[in-house]
Amino acid sequence: MMIRAVVVSLALLTGWHLDVLASPPPFHAVSAVTQDGLAVCNPGPAMKQLPNGLFVGRGMSIQTRAVCNAGTYVPKPFIALFALNWHTGQFVLQNYIQRFPASGNGFVINTGYDPYTVEFAGEYWTAFECTVAPANQVSACIAPLLADLSAMDISRVSVPVLGINGPNPAKPTQQVTLTSASAPALLPFQGNLYLYWQVDDFTKTSPLIERGAALEQDRNGIWIAGSGGFAISPNDPLSSVVYYVVPGDTTRDFTSLLTDVGVTSDGSLMAIGVVGGTNGTPCGTPRAISRGCWRVTISFATDPLAPNTFGQNAGPAPFIPENPFDYARVIVDPEGNDWLLGNLQPPLGGVVQAGYAPSETTVGVGYVPWMP
Repeated sequence: MMIRAVVVSLALLTGWHLDVLASPPPFHAVSAVTQDGLAVCNPGPAMKQLPNGLFVGRGMSIQTRAVCNAGTYVPKPFIALFALNWHTGQFVLQNYIQRFPASGNGFVINTGYDPYTVEFAGEYWTAFECTVAPANQVSACIAPLLADLSAMDISRVSVPVLGINGPNPAKPTQQVTLTSASAPALLPFQGNLYLYWQVDDFTKTSPLIERGAALEQDRNGIWIAGSGGFAISPNDPLSSVVYYVVPGDTTRDFTSLLTDVGVTSDGSLMAIGVVGGTNGTPCGTPRAISRGCWRVTISFATDPLAPNTFGQNAGPAPFIPENPFDYARVIVDPEGNDWLLGNLQPPLGGVVQAGYAPSETTVGVGYVPWMP
């Protein structure tokens, strides 16, 4: 993870004046386009930067900007390689990596989105949220990329965590994913590869938490360690809860999710996440009417799978605006400056205020300074 000066524990930040921001930090909007100027519809901010400065991200269609904005297109999801033009604020599509639906290794993957790519054991591996035929459970998929980043090796795709389907409580004749393994992330650490996923409850009546597990590889793909090469369910005991809510704190008692995780310069772990509670309505989405909903947190840990490992040393982010900040990930510009990319949204339920920069009034997909 490309976090250099910022990857020190909060205890080492002596000399930094973390409350110096008297006004909201500048917000830099970004969009995604093709090389001939068409718009990439719904790319979201789920871009993961590679060591070479390029990004692996998603798209739902290629259209004119007007069609994308109106949403009048048939989604045709894909994962692609992008280059960010820092001067124009445009992610420029370089090549498709994988279009969906796609078949490989005995699976039919109907959709793939929100990729998270890391380098491990000499290969680039991408975890992505997917739906798997025939039932279309929302699950976590993993596959390697070809060495030249021209495509995904779909013949080696695996589905280590499979969502749970069942009747929609509001419409029992309709099957939906009741418990999903959403927004997966990968962590290479001390020679091992770990997978994290958001346990998302369809009814939004149970807390949204993060689970994780070690991975192991066999000739048929990458799987949860101990699973015998079979998919596990999102709450399987082979995994552990790595980020849990704070009971009694109504601004943190419902949502604790990771959006980015990596190894710091001193060998420990730093995670970026979002939290929210039940102060108002439950913070089940970034647009919930809930005080402090989906605000960014940072935390430090040494054990990637200890119970609530990313909740033991978690704190506010006094250099980040307290907007709901979806898909918050650190990116680095060509001059070596760190920024936080994501989807800033208005704080509809109000803010906690203490420990954060003022909320941004300009919102959307973009980036803000990672530290003052």
